[in-house]
Amino acid sequence: MNSTFTKILTCFFLFVFSAKQVNAQCTHTFNMYDSYGDGWNGASVNVLVNGSVVVYGSTIPTGSFGSSTFSANTGNSISLGGWVSGSWNSEISWDIKDGNGIVIASGVYGGLPNSTANCSAPPP
Repeated sequence: MNSTFTKILTCFFLFVFSAKQVNAQCTHTFNMYDSYGDGWNGASVNVLVNGSVVVYGSTIPTGSFGSSTFSANTGNSISLGGWVSGSWNSEISWDIKDGNGIVIASGVYGGLPNSTANCSAPPP
């Protein structure tokens, strides 16, 4: 093969690989906690990716922990919205973990985080 063709072929594969990494999609987790252990008592929230609801009405029916998973691409905006009030909102907390299991946002009832999805490999 001539060197020009080899360079073009190399650039093509690098571009395809880079595009795949930029648009990498993985599972993120919305973790919900209730400090008293009796569930969210009617409270719920939606999880949004780039402004679109991907988990509707996430809640803990009973107990102290629940989680919802959703997919997001690296660089997508993740937020919460549409909070519905329950009986004991002061007991509610939450966090969002990226594809590597790293907490990228956390808060309490009513929090409206804006975090960024991450699907890249964790640093060595």
